[in-house]
Amino acid sequence: MKTLENRKKQLIEQIEQLDNEAFIQEIENKLLQFQQLKSWQAIKPIQKNSTIKEMIAQQNYQPTSKSAFFEKTTELAMKESLEDLLNMLKK
Repeated sequence: MKTLENRKKQLIEQIEQLDNEAFIQEIENKLLQFQQLKSWQAIKPIQKNSTIKEMIAQQNYQPTSKSAFFEKTTELAMKESLEDLLNMLKK
């Protein structure tokens, strides 16, 4: 029985022997399709009926306290005013 590593090496060797551009393009297309399918499988469907409380529990959401939030904002030492920052977002 072939190991996964042996199978991968064998595939690489077979690809290296190809000299047909169309075959290489077809392999590239198939790999791209496989990668796209694989990424779609990682996406989980949204539940049809969920409350905010259920989502908070499922995601183990821990809100930031007001004091911790303002402590972090002072650490940033922003020189721009809030109004200037909001104007930057509009650009």
